[in-house]
Amino acid sequence: MNDEDRAALLADHQAIIDAEEAVQAALVARNTRMRRYKAEYGRGIVAEMAGLLGMNRVSVSDLVNDGAGTGRRRSTR
Repeated sequence: MNDEDRAALLADHQAIIDAEEAVQAALVARNTRMRRYKAEYGRGIVAEMAGLLGMNRVSVSDLVNDGAGTGRRRSTR
């Protein structure tokens, strides 16, 4: 392998590392926005869903659980 090939491989490797770092940064930014959104609008959405479902009082677990009163989350499998 000559120096030119080695340099090309190194450049390809660095491009992959840069792309992976960009993806990680985008994921962190998205997760931060999602946490802010949930903090700001989460309770309002739960209340709105409760109203649509005709429920007087509701908690997030009521909407996530299977309704059997077991306190277990519904399986996502």
